[in-house]
Amino acid sequence: MIVDAVDSYFEICQSQDSIIIPAPAKINVGLRIIGKRPDGYHNLVSIMQGISLCDKIVIERLDERGGIADKNLITAKTGIEYSGPELTTDPGDNLCVKAGVAFQEHFCPELHIRIKLEKQIPVGAGLGGGSSDAASVLLGLAKIYGVDEKDPQLLKIAARLGSDVPFFMGPDSSSLVQGVGEILSSSEGLASDLTVLVIFPNFEISTSLAYRTLDQSLTFENLNIKLLIRDFLAYNGGIPTGEMGNDFELPVFKKYPELNSACLDLKQAGALFAGLSGSGSAIYAIMGKRAAEKALAFEWLDSWSCFICRPL
Repeated sequence: MIVDAVDSYFEICQSQDSIIIPAPAKINVGLRIIGKRPDGYHNLVSIMQGISLCDKIVIERLDERGGIADKNLITAKTGIEYSGPELTTDPGDNLCVKAGVAFQEHFCPELHIRIKLEKQIPVGAGLGGGSSDAASVLLGLAKIYGVDEKDPQLLKIAARLGSDVPFFMGPDSSSLVQGVGEILSSSEGLASDLTVLVIFPNFEISTSLAYRTLDQSLTFENLNIKLLIRDFLAYNGGIPTGEMGNDFELPVFKKYPELNSACLDLKQAGALFAGLSGSGSAIYAIMGKRAAEKALAFEWLDSWSCFICRPL
């Protein structure tokens, strides 16, 4: 399956009591784990690049009665209704609902809203879909209820929801990310005339499982952190430099060699760079338009999903 997502990203549309807001995906242009913290989390360095593939978040402000929820809605006791493709018996498990509840607790106790999520970003692909959805809910609620998007409390909520959420809260489409994801600085993004092919093999990889597997093979004894960070700081878009690999590729490619083979095919087709995004399972290729057209002819794409994207 091939999906043209070049024009998937859209501008925010807001009225007095509702907002439609995009939740874009990201790719990791390099991801290195530079240490494990006492709390069990990992310090990392990465370049996150937003891409045009996105979900759609619709938020409606309801009256106190909350309206009449249809059968496809899960109504939380908090006054937050949620509908989407990831319905669970406990709506509190969904990051969109968690974002709404957290906003309610800190900014608007009488919150009565309906959140509708339209998914396009694959789940469990390392593309940050859930985190982006949560960030867009926070940003959408902030616009509806007049909360400053740079409010320190709002940013603290984002950090607690997940390590990728702060990136999606920021104004930059490309950022150098450090710490556990909370330290962000502007980075040179990919050139606008490049094409990003995102390949999803139609299976998920659990982030927690990926980190546990990584811990079994990763050591930090001979890691030159200063050299590694220097290469990320020197990144100016396009082809990653020297040490900018992805530490998850070794364990993930070992378990799923077909992903490694696909990356090699993409490079042979003319990709400037091809690799794993985040902890997988999606891979991506940064390409010119002609190379992208050549890559779309691979037979293995018949059973996988391919999204044609542009850098944001």
